[in-house]
Amino acid sequence: MKKLAAAASSETKNFDAFYHKMIEDVEDYAILMIDKNGVIKNWNKGAEKIKGYTSEEIVGKNFRLFYTKEDQQNKLPELLLKEARHKGKAMHEGWRVVKNGERFWGSVIITALHENKKLIGFTKITRNLTERKLAMEDRFKAIIDSQEKERKQISTELHDNVGQVMASCKLLLDALPAEMKENLLIKKCSENITNTIREIRNISHRIGQDILVRTGLKHAVNSLADDINQTGFLKVKTNFSIKDEKQMPQDMQLSVFRIVQEQLHNILKHSGAKNAGIDVAVKNRVLRVAISDDGVGFQVNKVKRGLGLQNIADRTELFRGKINITSSKSKGTHLVVEIPLSQKKFPGTKK
Repeated sequence: MKKLAAAASSETKNFDAFYHKMIEDVEDYAILMIDKNGVIKNWNKGAEKIKGYTSEEIVGKNFRLFYTKEDQQNKLPELLLKEARHKGKAMHEGWRVVKNGERFWGSVIITALHENKKLIGFTKITRNLTERKLAMEDRFKAIIDSQEKERKQISTELHDNVGQVMASCKLLLDALPAEMKENLLIKKCSENITNTIREIRNISHRIGQDILVRTGLKHAVNSLADDINQTGFLKVKTNFSIKDEKQMPQDMQLSVFRIVQEQLHNILKHSGAKNAGIDVAVKNRVLRVAISDDGVGFQVNKVKRGLGLQNIADRTELFRGKINITSSKSKGTHLVVEIPLSQKKFPGTKK
């Protein structure tokens, strides 16, 4: 019996050694153990490959190092540990920081470890999904480019074809003898055509990007606000604190314009607001766009994100930005988009 027990004990030790060796040699995943406070206890080859630190450099330090300054300020690492502590597991995807300060898109699973029902620490498994993330961004950018191309075609069709037909009708009416122009039906028809020509021009400008290219973001947003103000349904005020719009690439300006368009559409359609404000500013090389309203509001955590908000989020993420929405019943909604003007590159990419 003693020999069998000894053999079993030896086999268990060999298996444990083999298991730990396997974990240490895995290169596609960063696999590590952290204590209850987030201090790193071990380090495998995958962790060194993905995050850039050697075992000697990182063991004994807190895993908060891997998170962006914004995530650290928002206490995301601590919140993930809290979730794993209470639910047994926490999962998250987001930008992580490597040794040289660059970022990668990481998928993280944190699992609580217990011994005799007592928490002793956590396992943390991270996978580098940067290439997948960038491929998704490329596909989304292709969709945006296709949408903008279609918008431009519709804008041109409205302006050059439909608009010209209406203008010709107006010229024919204007050429009628003076006594015929006094006919109430003809006069009303002439007024309707004039209003239609104006509306076609406004729609053409809104869905196209010519106004943005010609005059810049500030003028385009102000023109959009003026168009809405003329309807009488919503009063929109704008405030710009940007010294030089040239610091923003053209595609970034276009995305910001579409974000403003989308949110104003949401406000008109859903909020019942009487007033809205748009504040655009640049501070510390970060473009900040804040859009607020005094509408009915909603519970952000209980409302499924619709297509409009998803488009806003996707356009923001395309430029490494972040979005924050605060709202409450009868107190309106406040949407803030922040986009860094210095777009960072990522390990192993040309972007």
